[in-house]
Amino acid sequence: RFAAGDLTTWTDESCSCGRTYPRLPRGVYGRIDDQLTIRGENVFPSAIEEVLRREGYTDEYRIIVTRTGSLDELTVRVEGHGASQEALALGEALRAVIGLRCRIELVEVGQLPRSDLKSRRIEDLRS
Repeated sequence: RFAAGDLTTWTDESCSCGRTYPRLPRGVYGRIDDQLTIRGENVFPSAIEEVLRREGYTDEYRIIVTRTGSLDELTVRVEGHGASQEALALGEALRAVIGLRCRIELVEVGQLPRSDLKSRRIEDLRS
């Protein structure tokens, strides 16, 4: 982690080109200030986005965190066409990466708001 709040991992192994100084093989893969803590687990929105893209969900999405009683709930609302089986498969793919069960809501393409500026994809409604 850099003092700038970037998340990365470094290695001091030699590069295939012969360079021997420390390097960042994955580059910067997240920001510490984007981290959510849900049920004691650190969840990075970038990890959720990576799974969504890998599974073919390339449209808009929202990450919604709520609290029912003392239990935090994670919902991922995704634009795309699909059946409940696809939502289950996506939920399992996310669980394998982030370590939490989450609710998947598939909505029609164009239903989630768009912005010309940076999208606000995280809604933390706990309070």
